[in-house]
Amino acid sequence: SRPSDLPAICNLAAVTADAPCAGFANGRDRILLFGDSHAAALRDALAVFAETGDVSVASAVSGGCVSLLQATIFLEDAVLRERCITLKSQLKRFIAGEDPAAAALLFSRWPNYGTGRDYRLGPAAATVPATDQEAIFASELAATIRTLQERGVRRILIIGAVPLFKRAAPNCRLLADRNGMDAAQACGIDAIDAEPARLLTNTRMEKAMPGLA
Repeated sequence: SRPSDLPAICNLAAVTADAPCAGFANGRDRILLFGDSHAAALRDALAVFAETGDVSVASAVSGGCVSLLQATIFLEDAVLRERCITLKSQLKRFIAGEDPAAAALLFSRWPNYGTGRDYRLGPAAATVPATDQEAIFASELAATIRTLQERGVRRILIIGAVPLFKRAAPNCRLLADRNGMDAAQACGIDAIDAEPARLLTNTRMEKAMPGLA
């Protein structure tokens, strides 16, 4: 079944209550998942984990909606833009509740945001992108972490840049096996090609969190 249909999952993108996801945990620790389509891909695995463990998951994921709570994201797609605005509004209500999440997972395709190439960023309610995209990314990430901590979230895990494969891995692996090809060569990417995105993400995270190892 779909993750949002599982009793251990509350999909913040699908609720409209003034106190979204209130009471759904039923005494279990709550984990908040916040991010874009990368986070959405992780939700299935978290749903299984939540079902087998004594936890529940509040899902705040939407395409193009980077894990920055207050930032304005300048998306050309009007539908994605409105979905992100609505989702973050619900997320703010969720974290303002009396029963905070025990942990938060922030996961996005970080290199896409605030680099000046793809999705540009601005402060809350901005009408134009910030001039210094590196600075706005760092300040908004720091502010997101600070807000979650102030709301009682005890642990915050940020999942960094992951390799971006040119083909969907499951389909590519299946086709490679059928055609007697080396799946690693046919479907993978060289580490040297993935390294720039990882290094860029780490550098930007360090600016938001001085002292980060």
